[in-house]
Amino acid sequence: MLFHLQHRFAAPVDAVESVMCDPDFYVALGELPDIGEPKILEHSATGKRVSVKVRLTFTGYMEPIAQKVLRGQTPSWVQLLEIDLDAHTAELRIDPDVAGSVVRCTGHYDLKWDGDHTVRNLDGEFAVRIPMLGKRAEKAIGPGIVRRLDIEADILRKRLP
Repeated sequence: MLFHLQHRFAAPVDAVESVMCDPDFYVALGELPDIGEPKILEHSATGKRVSVKVRLTFTGYMEPIAQKVLRGQTPSWVQLLEIDLDAHTAELRIDPDVAGSVVRCTGHYDLKWDGDHTVRNLDGEFAVRIPMLGKRAEKAIGPGIVRRLDIEADILRKRLP
């Protein structure tokens, strides 16, 4: 399942990137619905590149097909964001702790100033590679991932100066 999200922020690109680089922002992701307390695993900066790795655990209702894919285990994942402050881009990778060999989610952020707002585009892919079940699972699980990414943008918006 391919997806595209666009978020607009009433702040300059560097302010948006500053929040995206801040470990406290990822702690605030505990405000997401059905997500337990986030755990920062890594935060590092090398020159104009910042890497943030956080573990998230899903605590809400799971569709039966998601339960089947995860074999009844609690879904948790590591979200890695590699931010390039010179290029104003970021790479997103979500690595599930359970079913990681068959579930994949990646994305590419592009941030641009349009004269009034920072426009952040995210192009991503969520895939479940299970014969005869994968596409159904993507349709059941994917919209929840997209919805949480939209809510994550709202949390970012609240943290802007």
